[in-house]
Amino acid sequence: MSRSPAGESEGAGGDQSGDPAGILARLRYPIVAFLVLLFLVTGWLGREPTMTKGMDELTYLSLSRSLQSGSYRDFSMASAP
Repeated sequence: MSRSPAGESEGAGGDQSGDPAGILARLRYPIVAFLVLLFLVTGWLGREPTMTKGMDELTYLSLSRSLQSGSYRDFSMASAP
């Protein structure tokens, strides 16, 4: 007849359904994943917009679309060929 070591319960098999520490241990990775996702979404929404009126990115964007269509027409400058 073998006896279980002291401190080990009869129903030990990973059943931690009623233990608050067991619930926290089971939900550790989903909580961390949610917090990382929340951090990334908040950072993405709070970022500085890249295409603004004062910068020349829109000029290069319109020129790249013109080159992509097969012509070299700079639409941002009225006097451009």
